[in-house]
Amino acid sequence: MDQLLNDIRHGTRILTKSPGLSATAALLVALVKGAALTTIGLAVGATLSVAVAIRCAAFCMVSPPSIRRPTVVCSRCLRVFP
Repeated sequence: MDQLLNDIRHGTRILTKSPGLSATAALLVALVKGAALTTIGLAVGATLSVAVAIRCAAFCMVSPPSIRRPTVVCSRCLRVFP
């Protein structure tokens, strides 16, 4: 317990004596957290869109081939998959 209090005192002393280091550390933590959350969000979004397409696959209709870019439309939930 004494070691923990010593570490807290030492950390507080370092952070108050060098505010530039404190600001840089806080900014770095915020950037890393934002990057991690963005990566997780993209991964979850990609996974869920694939899961929706698979779930709706039985109900999908492909547009006629006369259209240049055929699209797939789910007849159950009316989602459009390019």
